[in-house]
Amino acid sequence: MLGSNRAEKVSAPQMTWSDDLGRPTDADPFLVFPLGAPRFVYAVRLRYAYPEAPADDTAELEIFWRRARVEDFQAGVRTARRTVPAAPDGGVVTIEVFDTLDELRLDADPRRGALRVSEIALLVAR
Repeated sequence: MLGSNRAEKVSAPQMTWSDDLGRPTDADPFLVFPLGAPRFVYAVRLRYAYPEAPADDTAELEIFWRRARVEDFQAGVRTARRTVPAAPDGGVVTIEVFDTLDELRLDADPRRGALRVSEIALLVAR
């Protein structure tokens, strides 16, 4: 889900994806969300949950961003990694971006099982 609109063409390599829930099927699961036209984004706010994880556990989230026709997703380039509460009932993380992008990639923590993405909000200038 992107803001209040569903992302139509979510790509889910090494995951199954249905009803905003991704289940890892291999060691490096991730989701790619196309955002349409490139735009300058200050930050991304993600509402997520690892519903199968213990409440006191943590998870690793990594987000990548790019202009799809210009750049590839690359480790250490246009990326941020955060250790977050596993939040089986839901959590929120905001990641500063300060870049122009039209795709987001969210790498899930396969150790925590299923990942629910209930909202991705782009913080942009009006």
